[in-house]
Amino acid sequence: MKNLMNNPKTARAALKLSKNAPHLAVGFGIAAIVGSTVWCCHSTLKLEALLEKHQDKFAEIKAGLEEFPEEYTKKDFHQDMVKQYIRASVDFVKLYGPPIALGLSGIAVILWSHNKLNTRLNGAMAAYTILQERFGAYRDRVSKDYGAEVEDDIYHGRRSERRVVKEKDAEGNVQKREEVTKSFDSAEALMNSKYLILFGKSTSSRAMGNFTDDTFVLNRVLSEMNTKLECNGHLFLNEVYDALGLPRTQEGTVVGWVLKEDAPNYVDFGVWDGEKSYMVRDQDGFTYNGVWLDFNVDGIIYDLI
Repeated sequence: MKNLMNNPKTARAALKLSKNAPHLAVGFGIAAIVGSTVWCCHSTLKLEALLEKHQDKFAEIKAGLEEFPEEYTKKDFHQDMVKQYIRASVDFVKLYGPPIALGLSGIAVILWSHNKLNTRLNGAMAAYTILQERFGAYRDRVSKDYGAEVEDDIYHGRRSERRVVKEKDAEGNVQKREEVTKSFDSAEALMNSKYLILFGKSTSSRAMGNFTDDTFVLNRVLSEMNTKLECNGHLFLNEVYDALGLPRTQEGTVVGWVLKEDAPNYVDFGVWDGEKSYMVRDQDGFTYNGVWLDFNVDGIIYDLI
């Protein structure tokens, strides 16, 4: 037995069983409650016969007291009535006890599953909070060492492109100036940003397929989401995804924005750097594919309220 438990395959199977135990428990609990209900209904069909049986017994005991008052004393009558009540109770327990016990066991395993999943969720949220705090502290250190703008570019996976532009002034003299443009390095950005997503025809049902119309949609939804945050006091990321026609995500069910009283906060799609939007084009440099979005979520909503 000891060697069996030390077997890696057995340990892995036990771990998988432990992982899926809450889900299996919910399935068993639902089946047990349904089975208990059906069993109770079936037992009720036998109830009438059982009641008639015990009513006849009670009637016989009462008749004995009336017909033979001298031989059958009140003491005997009371003793027989108590015994008959006990027999009736035992029969009712036998009839309804098993289905009720089955139903209670179903409720018990569902509650156990709920507690188990709740414990796991709390652990995951605690781990996420620790990682978020450490990552925030790391970003602060980078910002102090290299500057906030550089840190923000690194975090979002942006690359700067510099070129010298030659222009003639009013007198016809050639003047040189340096022009700096920024764009996303999509591969790096996808690795470094938690919520970076493309808003375009390939990902969103609301994208219009051209930059001007997409920008109009994004501005409109952004205004709606900030109004919703002001009205409700909180906003889930999946609510924003729904408004933008983007697919929901697992983390979007818990992360989002919470309206703070001590500091102003707002929803930002991370689309614009000054006047420039993060437009996505094909490798040919001309075909428009969409706009990168990177949401400034506050964190796990349940930890912020």
